[in-house]
Amino acid sequence: MNGFSELQSVLAEWPERFIPDGIDLKDNSIRRLFRFLKCLQTDPLYASSGDIAGLIRHVLCRYRSVNQSIPMLRVPTTTGWPDKALWQQSHVDAVPLGKVLQLSVSKDWSTDWLQDSTEHPPLRGAFREEERRKTWPRSVKYPLDPALTDGLELEFENYSSPGQRQAIHSAFLMKPGGTLVVNLPTGTGKSLVAWAPALQHPQVDALTVMVTPTIALAIDQERQLKNGYPKKAVAKLPQRLAWHSGLDEADRKLIRQNLKNGTQRVLIASPESLMTSLARPLYEAAERGCLKYFVVDEAHLVAQWGAEFRPQFQSISGLRRELLSQCPEDDQFKTLLLSATLSQDSVDMLRKLFAEVEIDHVSAVTLRPEPEYWISSAPNENERKRRIAELVRVVPRPFLLYVTKQDDAENWFQELRRMGLKRIGCVHGSSSAEIRETAIEQWRDGSLDAVVATSAFGLGMDKQDVRTIIHACIPETVDRYYQEVGRGGRDGNACVSFLVHTNTDLGTASGLARNRIITLEKGLPRWEAMVDNGRSIAGHPGRLQVDLRQQTSGVAGDSDENNRWNLRTLVLLNRAGIIRIESHEPPEVAKNPEETNEQFERRRQESWEEYSMSSFVRIEDDDHRELATWIQKVEPVRQQMLRTANQNFDLVHDVLRGRRKISEVLASAYRLDSNGFFVEPVLVCGGCPGCRSEPDESKSSFRLPHPDAIMNLGIAVSHELRKALPEINELVLVSCPKVASRRDLRKFMQKLKPILIRLVQWGVQEVAACSPYAELTEIRELYRSSQNQFVVHRTGSDDRFEESAPRIPAITLHLPDEPESISIETINLNRPLHFLFAWEDTPDRERANSTIFERANFIRFNDLEARLSQ
Repeated sequence: MNGFSELQSVLAEWPERFIPDGIDLKDNSIRRLFRFLKCLQTDPLYASSGDIAGLIRHVLCRYRSVNQSIPMLRVPTTTGWPDKALWQQSHVDAVPLGKVLQLSVSKDWSTDWLQDSTEHPPLRGAFREEERRKTWPRSVKYPLDPALTDGLELEFENYSSPGQRQAIHSAFLMKPGGTLVVNLPTGTGKSLVAWAPALQHPQVDALTVMVTPTIALAIDQERQLKNGYPKKAVAKLPQRLAWHSGLDEADRKLIRQNLKNGTQRVLIASPESLMTSLARPLYEAAERGCLKYFVVDEAHLVAQWGAEFRPQFQSISGLRRELLSQCPEDDQFKTLLLSATLSQDSVDMLRKLFAEVEIDHVSAVTLRPEPEYWISSAPNENERKRRIAELVRVVPRPFLLYVTKQDDAENWFQELRRMGLKRIGCVHGSSSAEIRETAIEQWRDGSLDAVVATSAFGLGMDKQDVRTIIHACIPETVDRYYQEVGRGGRDGNACVSFLVHTNTDLGTASGLARNRIITLEKGLPRWEAMVDNGRSIAGHPGRLQVDLRQQTSGVAGDSDENNRWNLRTLVLLNRAGIIRIESHEPPEVAKNPEETNEQFERRRQESWEEYSMSSFVRIEDDDHRELATWIQKVEPVRQQMLRTANQNFDLVHDVLRGRRKISEVLASAYRLDSNGFFVEPVLVCGGCPGCRSEPDESKSSFRLPHPDAIMNLGIAVSHELRKALPEINELVLVSCPKVASRRDLRKFMQKLKPILIRLVQWGVQEVAACSPYAELTEIRELYRSSQNQFVVHRTGSDDRFEESAPRIPAITLHLPDEPESISIETINLNRPLHFLFAWEDTPDRERANSTIFERANFIRFNDLEARLSQ
């Protein structure tokens, strides 16, 4: 391992030998330890025995697993360093040698409370960082299109997967006003699907709005966008992209001003903020035709959180629908719904809420190959604590410890501090924005080795090197479990997951899964109270403004929980088709000449509070107040929600009991089949109780599937092109004069370039060219002439003939140095319009001594040039 001998020298002479700068450390475990030791040399109070033991054990175990030999390190016994007892608790052999201890790890860790751990050492793969995504790195790579490499100057060359390529193509090419569901595995680059069109959009005041579920994810998305892209790509972005509770008033004012003057470009915010504080500038942006993309990140949470925990996730659909109605008719924004884990319930909900007529999807779903799953049932809480304490001493860093309750997060954080760990953070629902932001930054840069958290932390966060996930709880759904486990191993290398539970966890998880689905007995009185006190909206017949603060008998006080129950009632009615949740433009309060600034501010705040506490609905059923209607229409929906909750919890039970392989449980959770939306996840497992009990059965190999084609494209042949070539059919064969020299070729390219530019300006969105044409500047810069600043660029042998290829007007340059016939696949390319340029002596594949032009309709190059230049 790179740097190990230097580490031996530094520790043997501690603290006299100063750690040099500039060591090229490729190994994450040694880099992390060296960084810690450098801090310790400059600040002895930085020492923490638990941190030292965990980091050094990680290095020793990794060295042993990689090099198949037992390494030795000598460490001091001075104040702050672990004593022999702590080393033993960390399963590190410590032999006294004078004033130092000689450390080694001679065997893999195992324990009697994990079945099969002796035969299958739980930590071996994670310490070795086994490469688990082996198929895709060795398969054919699809190069990024020039719009991304040249236009955005992205620093990588290839799409991460076939699914990412299809999703990005679709995001650029989809129909305005359309909805696209992007369902791709974690680590395959979903964020680029949103940010590439946002950054590449040619309109200077174009705005992309991303709805994100947590403050932590909003901050992380902002950081990724500002720091993860070349300066040229983000040069026009303002300093603040994420709107959250941690912003001061100056930053909030600046974002509002940027939205107003069209310089914000990207806005990342929660659904609650978009529906209240940001609603007015969003309406104005939509009316001006500036709003181009409406993105919902982690879209599966619309169904999971929106039904009960965060009902605004479903009511945000009303805002989206109203914003669409405000856009110019021919310039509606596109909606992207991004997720890695869509269940059938999630897809059905997204279709109902976010697609008026048509919906497209790009799905290329495979299960995660990186995690190895271990599950243990502890007889009581004390034994659970003992087992997790043992795990904390031995697992590879960094690790996440997940719990369900906020109190549990704080308690475990304090427990780890008592164990001598300082390099840890704690994040939960009540954490301040400052604490979240600090924890995210330190977690990302390696200053923290562990975070204790509730579910939302790490959601969508692209931290690559997390090696361990520990659950001190039972997640209420298998999706939550898989999401949290999936925050490890995002670099494609092995990670390990431990779930240690007690019987009392079952009640907590079951309650979370079921308790927030309102009953008819409580829902109908809430609805009647809101209707009785609602008011009609002038100019919008049928639209009703209801106050979410309305209370029924038996509800005391004016609480946020009461408001959420009212909104849950509306969400239930919306699902049942009794109402349709809509939105309405926020009030614009003007100052009266006779009122003081203080009076105006008070009136403005009152108006704003009334708006933010309102929901706007359209009643779809005249019998909405009748109990019989609720029994007939609402109760079946409620029962379906309960069945879904029960089914989700049953899947969690299957995981806990180990009666089914976890890959089979997950595949059943993410199998989709409805309304032409069919997804069968690729089965793969890094190791689970079911797999370990059948050692002779081979595991499925990892592969990234190809997605289906999208159908609702916004690409059409322009009127100008139809006018110039009124007789064109699907295939336009262009006969090009054969060139005799390089000089003639340059002259030909000078004539070809304006033709290609004009075709792209008039709607052609794909160009295919073999070498050397593919790399010519004239070809690579064609995207600059496109209305959306994007052209699908294909070279050599690729997937353009597959069913998944977008059906868009295309150009093929078949101009080889030597005469070469055209393949049947190229001639029969399934495109609405296909310009095929070929030399005039191109041979016919099926008839000897004949050219392709002798039996097919064609247009001569000079004739095409003349028509397009008129």
